[in-house]
Amino acid sequence: MSHYEYADAEDKRLIVEPTRTGVRFIPGPTGVDVPHHQIEAVIAGIRDAACQATVREAAPGP
Repeated sequence: MSHYEYADAEDKRLIVEPTRTGVRFIPGPTGVDVPHHQIEAVIAGIRDAACQATVREAAPGP
């Protein structure tokens, strides 16, 4: 599965991995599961908090 990285102007990264029921946001060593119906609201919140955020598909991991 591919995952996505959100990086703000200070290059603070947030990894986003798809799950069976939604996505998992990984801001550090632990993750936060988000159901499908809340994904857009969470992404909108990330964009509001980091108005210069960039979103890119991350390189495939091991």
